[in-house]
Amino acid sequence: MFPKEQTTSSPHKSYTADVWSYSRLTSFERCQRSFYHKYVEGRPTPSSAPMMTGKIFHLAIQLMITEGYSPDEAISYAVYQEGELPHGEKQTFIEWMLYRVYDILPKDSYVDVTSELHLEVKTAKGLVQGYLDIIIDDPRTNTTEIWDFKTGWTTTKAEKSRQLKVYAYLFHQMRRGMGGKNFIGKLIFPRIKEEKEMISSLVITQDDMTEAKEWLEDTITTIEMKNALNRLDWEKTKERSNCQTCPFVSLCAGDYIHDLPSDGIPKDSLEAELIGSFILEQEQVLRNLKSGLKKWVKAEGNITVGNGQWFMNESVPKPKVDVEKLAIYAENYDLNLMEVIKPDTQSVEKWLKEDENGDLEAIVTWTKPRETLTFK
Repeated sequence: MFPKEQTTSSPHKSYTADVWSYSRLTSFERCQRSFYHKYVEGRPTPSSAPMMTGKIFHLAIQLMITEGYSPDEAISYAVYQEGELPHGEKQTFIEWMLYRVYDILPKDSYVDVTSELHLEVKTAKGLVQGYLDIIIDDPRTNTTEIWDFKTGWTTTKAEKSRQLKVYAYLFHQMRRGMGGKNFIGKLIFPRIKEEKEMISSLVITQDDMTEAKEWLEDTITTIEMKNALNRLDWEKTKERSNCQTCPFVSLCAGDYIHDLPSDGIPKDSLEAELIGSFILEQEQVLRNLKSGLKKWVKAEGNITVGNGQWFMNESVPKPKVDVEKLAIYAENYDLNLMEVIKPDTQSVEKWLKEDENGDLEAIVTWTKPRETLTFK
């Protein structure tokens, strides 16, 4: 049974960030508790396969645009930079995705194409940043396009994308209102084979950017009103689909035990030390409990717990005999001594050290090392 959350009063401290981002703010909308674990507590979050694929793809796009790499050259270098592809991904498939993007990029010399533009804008609620995948300025049509790549398998309509509107607002602020008269946002889904579903476009208006600005400020204000000293002030999501990819789902389910995370993942060296100390204490407590229960069961009888029982289980006696005497017996009765004798590991290791010709090494196999958490 998981521990119930207790609502307790605690000192109040607001959470503030040096720099806000769209991903940080949307993570708060998805689940306040997950936001708390990641940003307030600073708990580690492992890199997922989709995140790794996206990082490789975006780096390859940047190399294509800024360095003039071909798609195959770009993907090879990007994979090399990141170390490896996520399990299940194929380099040839990502290369195919890059070629699809390459084919739709404008090739005219008078069209300005920029990639991975760092947006950083000072607002009434602090610094807000983001990265635009691609910006296209076309002076012929007085149009500015911002592209955002989505490398997953699902699609969404651009008109439902708040991200495009937020990035358009940040971009507009950075350029101090200068740019194309027509502002278009595009979501690009290079993994989707159907051409008509690969691109979704939206004409972004001044009202859209005003709405994005208000959302940024309202969301930051809501976060700052939360108590950074009390995790219970940060609500868990009621949308269970948000939990499927959350790295803190086990922690949320088990909560904290003696102020330690039930998922066992320390956020820093101090918490790791506290977890280690707690384990040592509990191991001794468990040994004491088991010893006491054993005495009780021996004296009083079995104890039923749920559908099972604690009871004394006496092992079956096994024969022991001196090896030399056993060898004589086997010889007298024409038996195979090797059927009952197992090699002694220490003796074999001693023989191996003395094996100058390597004859024993040639017939020896080694067990797979077992990693065990140990305290001495």
